[in-house]
Amino acid sequence: MAGRNRRRTSILFEAFRLGGAKALSEIYAAHGAVRNAKPVSFPNDMMWWDDERVEATVDRAYVESHLRPDETLRLDQQLGFGDGLTDDTYFEWIVTKAKRIFLVLVDIGVPDQIFGAVDDSWDDDDLPLQLDQVARLQLRRTNDERLDRKFFERQFTYLMRHLKPEENLVYEDVEIVPLEPLDRRHVGTQASPTYSNVDKVCIPGRPDDIFIRRRISIGDGSGQVTEADFLSGIERMRARSNQHVVSLWASYVQKSTGYLLLSPIHEWTLTSVLTTLPPSIKILAKRDRRVLLLDWMHCLVDAVASLHNLGLAHGQIKPSNIFLDMDNKIFLGDVDVFGLDPAKQFDQENYDYGPPELSSQINTAPDEPQRLMNRMRRKSSATSPEPSPKGPLSTMPPSPPASPSHTNILTSTLYLPAPPAGPPSPAGDPIKGDIYSLGCIYLELLTVLMKRSSRTFSRHRASKPSQPPSRTAPRADSSFHANAAEVESWASNLAKDARQKEDRLFRGITHLLNLTLRMLSPHPMDRPRDALRECEDVEGGGWDGGGCEGGAGGGG
Repeated sequence: MAGRNRRRTSILFEAFRLGGAKALSEIYAAHGAVRNAKPVSFPNDMMWWDDERVEATVDRAYVESHLRPDETLRLDQQLGFGDGLTDDTYFEWIVTKAKRIFLVLVDIGVPDQIFGAVDDSWDDDDLPLQLDQVARLQLRRTNDERLDRKFFERQFTYLMRHLKPEENLVYEDVEIVPLEPLDRRHVGTQASPTYSNVDKVCIPGRPDDIFIRRRISIGDGSGQVTEADFLSGIERMRARSNQHVVSLWASYVQKSTGYLLLSPIHEWTLTSVLTTLPPSIKILAKRDRRVLLLDWMHCLVDAVASLHNLGLAHGQIKPSNIFLDMDNKIFLGDVDVFGLDPAKQFDQENYDYGPPELSSQINTAPDEPQRLMNRMRRKSSATSPEPSPKGPLSTMPPSPPASPSHTNILTSTLYLPAPPAGPPSPAGDPIKGDIYSLGCIYLELLTVLMKRSSRTFSRHRASKPSQPPSRTAPRADSSFHANAAEVESWASNLAKDARQKEDRLFRGITHLLNLTLRMLSPHPMDRPRDALRECEDVEGGGWDGGGCEGGAGGGG
């Protein structure tokens, strides 16, 4: 077997040298050219020749249709070799052992040469043939190098290996990868997507089976991963499969590059949803829309919990990396398990939705946590320009807790624990960071649920009554971690609005806000690790949607 693999490699390289590059130019272009939504056209349907198609194509009618009448009579004759040890006929040999050889002979215009090939005991296991071996088939009475080369090149069309779920295949450089590229554009399904390493592809003949293809350069250089790390990364991605996280469908390696096929494909990002609801959500009844938004919260925490249970942190929980499909199902973007260096540029969204321990504002000096908390407490006493009614959270009437074990922090001041003894770690606990970022997303979703604007919420966070407008003033900071008092007052107003709603679904909103503010604690250790269980407990407070099982409009 090892010898056959080495022979296969050398043959493939020779095919490329002798003209395979020209025949396969469209295939190579599929990996680098900019495409429109229309799939690439491949000559002779070369992308279709998998085992199933070969088996279904080469039958009695097909064989006879490519032979002369006198040749068809020979199909039922007993083989001329074997000294009577076999009763097989030529047709039986073709359909059981030489279907691909027959297809190649038909392709190059000499199907009648199948009889000579069978007499010499050639079968599909002998493929691919080296160029100097093709002459042994004796495709012409006299040596025909042009025809031999044509057989040599065309044989690879019928040796195509199709990807299957959870497989990782290694393709030789000139092999055809059975994928059709679709429009190539920024799809944002991994931690640091770029135009050059992500595109969309589909399986030939199955246009609905669409995947996001991500490229990983394999090697020892900067921005590369070793082959061993690539394989171990694939195993980790398989282990963390969750219906609410972009997951690995299959993978392959070709030309020192690893390719990940990821699913599902999204139609919208949460960023766009926070601005304008897509039609698939607008058409839902009012209560179904409300249940859908709450179900999304359950689905997202289920996805994050599944990663944390494996010891993995997501690290990129933000609106642009949360997706929706046509059925309104929500899912997190891909997790970068390969540890590739992110782009060395400031990401405003990462800053706005990231935890305080990751911002330079927190890590500038050992006594900064105390100064930050003092600023937060001063902000909580300031008057905000938000037109909605506001007041200290202590003025909010208490409501029954979702669970006897829960404390309703919305009935007190902002949840500010005692500062840690020393400065937080520069890197922090990424799992706790995920919880903080998820809390930001929760508050955004609850804002939409209460029919408020995400843009207004952003302006509210950035409001600084004590600082008059100035042309020279720096850009207002609308991050969650730098505006804890504004975040708290916004949550207070949402809770007040929820109390005025008659729908019993809103009975649990106060408890969700309570959980959310705990997730947004500036102290990582005070954020609830088991947010999934607490989110489920909130359902008893009036929210009894479908959760991850579907809910209204297919919420999860």
